[in-house]
Amino acid sequence: MGKRVIILAILMVVFNTITDGQEEPSPVAVQNAMQDFTQSLGSHINGGSFMPVFSHKEDTKGNRYLFDGWVHGAVISANNFVLDSMNYLFNYDKMTHHLFLTKDKKKVIEVQNEEFKAFTLIQENQQFVFVHVPLINQTDFFEELVKQSEKYSLYRLIHTRIKRADYRTNGLFESGNDYDEYVDNYDYYVIFPGGRVYKKILLRTKSIKDILSMEHSKIKAYFSDHWENNVDEAFLTGLILYLNQ
Repeated sequence: MGKRVIILAILMVVFNTITDGQEEPSPVAVQNAMQDFTQSLGSHINGGSFMPVFSHKEDTKGNRYLFDGWVHGAVISANNFVLDSMNYLFNYDKMTHHLFLTKDKKKVIEVQNEEFKAFTLIQENQQFVFVHVPLINQTDFFEELVKQSEKYSLYRLIHTRIKRADYRTNGLFESGNDYDEYVDNYDYYVIFPGGRVYKKILLRTKSIKDILSMEHSKIKAYFSDHWENNVDEAFLTGLILYLNQ
């Protein structure tokens, strides 16, 4: 415990050097601090047989991780230090909501949520931005779909569960599936202009019209222009962008 406090203090000095506008620390200083930091997290470092396995057995559908392999990205610490070195790779556990970090694909660090306030993961030029949203809760990372400080913002929270094989047959009728499956579900949250009020919103026409009733004329126009579209995530995201125009 004492060693971890010391290392965190070292990191805070490095982080604060950046946030206070002083000269940016050398790559060696940052590397040494990160190396000491990872060594201090012994209980959170996995290796060998304890490595997270991103691929799954052939008869399992879906994935508990956001990606099938390691991806590049960047993280922002609680002290606003940005770690975006190409030397580090990341993945995200959708079940535990924890971020994994590695440098050599042999030693893996399971990052504690309180140690970082945001991170971005990149796959094939597509960015996935996750942030803490204290207005909603203090613990989870929410994926940022639309961010406008003085207008509407939209976030989603992913919940992944494992649905075990439940195949049954009596010789005449069959039911269920003969494979395990990771199933994703999403909660969506709208933060209203001013950033002080939020509401959970469903991908349903009634929910959208009720939650955003103060934008009645714009909502009516958007639904009229997109009457052929399903009310899905793309529809809701487009609507929020339309309201922000």
